[in-house]
Amino acid sequence: MTHKEILDELRQPVRALREHIPAVFEGYCALTGAVFVDGALDAKTKELIALAIAVTKQCDGCMAPTPGAPRDAARPPRRSPTRSASPSS
Repeated sequence: MTHKEILDELRQPVRALREHIPAVFEGYCALTGAVFVDGALDAKTKELIALAIAVTKQCDGCMAPTPGAPRDAARPPRRSPTRSASPSS
């Protein structure tokens, strides 16, 4: 099953949850957002831990929502180009 197929398959059940239990759904979203804020561990490390758990549990639905996050988390930070200071005359 492709990434898009997994997301398409989950779209309706997630919509149904949001409609039937909106307060719980909002609370879950807020909790998820709070978990991935930098703290004792940075957000990238937390995302990689979450991915490792999802892979171990073979949970397609856990892996599908953030396909670029593991790649982005593993990528070294971009360095801004250094500018050589030109001497003032």
